[in-house]
Amino acid sequence: MNADSLVDTVVLGEDSYALISPNKISFLSGANRDEVAQRIKAEKLHLTMLNITPTFDKEIESITFLPTLNCNLRCIYCYAKGGEQQTNLTEDLAKIALDDLASKTTGTVQIDFAGGGEPFFNFKVMDYILKYAKKLFREVHVRLVTNGTFNKDHLQWILDNDIDLRISFDGLAHRYQRPFKTGMSSSEAVENNLKELVKLNKKFKVQCIVTEESANYIIDTIQHLSKLGVKLIKIEPVHISEISRKSNQLKPPTPQQFVDKFIEALEYIMRNKLDMKLDTAFLSRPTTGYYCGLRHNIIITPEGNITGCVEFTRKIDPFSELIVNGKCSLGEKKLLFNERAKAELKRLHMDNYKACHSCNLKLICKSGCPARNLFDKGNTFMQSPYTCAIEKNLIPRVLHLISKNSAYSNIVFDKFKIDEC
Repeated sequence: MNADSLVDTVVLGEDSYALISPNKISFLSGANRDEVAQRIKAEKLHLTMLNITPTFDKEIESITFLPTLNCNLRCIYCYAKGGEQQTNLTEDLAKIALDDLASKTTGTVQIDFAGGGEPFFNFKVMDYILKYAKKLFREVHVRLVTNGTFNKDHLQWILDNDIDLRISFDGLAHRYQRPFKTGMSSSEAVENNLKELVKLNKKFKVQCIVTEESANYIIDTIQHLSKLGVKLIKIEPVHISEISRKSNQLKPPTPQQFVDKFIEALEYIMRNKLDMKLDTAFLSRPTTGYYCGLRHNIIITPEGNITGCVEFTRKIDPFSELIVNGKCSLGEKKLLFNERAKAELKRLHMDNYKACHSCNLKLICKSGCPARNLFDKGNTFMQSPYTCAIEKNLIPRVLHLISKNSAYSNIVFDKFKIDEC
């Protein structure tokens, strides 16, 4: 990417503009077009002198394990139909993957536990992975995505190992969106754990999935979560794909509905001075990088496949020839990769999406989720129209709010440079 493509302009009003560049957003008010043009020219010259180039590499070595496909919930939208299979990752497969990682570094590593199943349904292998990793590496950081129904022993393990925690909880819609497999509500079990984590001063993130119906309750959900003491909420629209669990009543919110409700939630948090951050995949710190770590992810599935995305775990899944790019070989005791598939994954960058070249939001959008693009368009380098519609509506509206009150930036973005001129 050359300097000309590293400064984008968003018109926020008659004489109000936002200039987006890597790691910085500058707001200009009361400026005419000539002044804006001069500012853009100066910013491009600055970037040229800095020799800004895209930074795509991960910061530390990392690996993700999907401990199981089994689950005690039957979420109506689950991307993996969790619980319909009971396949578990084995210690032998996990050891091969960790030994491979140790051949690259014995320093700091990141280990993630996630999956369409509930990781704690194979707690034994999770505990083994962590203990074995601590023998191999100098420093181990662990992240966990869970449905939040864990027991007291699991909670103590989270606390003892300082696990970075993300809990799926759909607020007021949780009762019918994420029931136990018996059909009973799982809300009470999850809320009890949220309360305990708050009581123990343990940081965590809550992820809420919204449908066409539940999007109308976002404000009520924020009120509810605020009373529980939750400080970080990630809100995402449901995505129904070829491989997800489906319901006749299940529909995603329209792009307009999702954006309107997100903005209402943002304004509600500001108006009521809540100590809360609101996260979504549609807003990110402006950079020249990839949307996600798909190109370098090593995700070990319960069947021993290596995939770049948790939504693609089996070779029978659509697009698996691209995303599932290797396997753990018990016979050879090492990871075997399809190098051609890995090389193809590296191309999933905004530079290769033609429709994004002239878009003034690309540094924030980064062409959106590659998995969603694939499912929605069936093409490697075409952006999902759903994602695009949300981005083009949401980003300018959020930038407009920040231009009026910079405190909004603290709610929706990780810290980076905000200039007001």
